[in-house]
Amino acid sequence: MGTNTKSTIIKGLKTIVFLALGLFLIDTLGIILGMLCLFLITILFILIPSKQDKNIRRLKKELPITRIKDLKTGLVKIEGTVEAITPLISKLTEKKCIAYTYKVESVRYIRSGGIGKSTSSFSTIENNLYCDKFIIKDETGSVEVSSQNIIIDCLTNLVVKREINKRFSEQRLKNKVKVILIGFCNKDNIIEEDKATNTFLLYKLKKGRH
Repeated sequence: MGTNTKSTIIKGLKTIVFLALGLFLIDTLGIILGMLCLFLITILFILIPSKQDKNIRRLKKELPITRIKDLKTGLVKIEGTVEAITPLISKLTEKKCIAYTYKVESVRYIRSGGIGKSTSSFSTIENNLYCDKFIIKDETGSVEVSSQNIIIDCLTNLVVKREINKRFSEQRLKNKVKVILIGFCNKDNIIEEDKATNTFLLYKLKKGRH
C-alpha cells in the first residue's frame, strides 16, 4: 500500500527548520522582535508560491492531453476515469475506495469568558494518505498508475466524527471518478512520479479547463 511518505518527510523537515529559525531569531533579536520577524517570514512563505507550485501550474496549463493508446516514455497528462485494481476499505466509514485520507486530532477545550463558554484547540496526531496502485481509462485504453508519492487533489466525501477528546476525519477517492493525471510514463507503461520535476498529481476535471 502506498502512502505519501515523501511529502510527509518534507513537511516534517520544513517544520524542524522553521522551529530552529524561530528559536534563533528569538535568541538573537529578543522575543518581540524575533516573533515579529518570524511572522513576516511566515507571511512571505504563504504568499510566494514555491518552485514546484509554479511548475505544476505551468504543466496544468501547457502540457497537452495524451490519449492512452498514444503514450510514450516521458512526462504525460492523461484525462480519464479511475478504477481500483484492489479496492481499499477506509478506516473511518469502512467504505470501498481507491484512496483516502485519515486524520486524527486531539481536542483541547479552553474557557473563554462567560460561564459555559469555551473554544476548541486541535492538535494533529495522525494525518495519512492511503492509496494502492489503480487504473486510469479513456476511450482508447487503460494504463496502470503507481501510488508511490502521488498527490491526490480530488478527494471528496468529507466525514467527521468526534469523541470527547478526539476528532476523526476522512476523505475518499471513489471508483469511476473522472480526473486528470500528470506523471511519468515509464518503459513498462506504468505512470509514476516524474523524478526530474517531482511531479505526480491527480486532480479533478473542471468545466472548460484542463
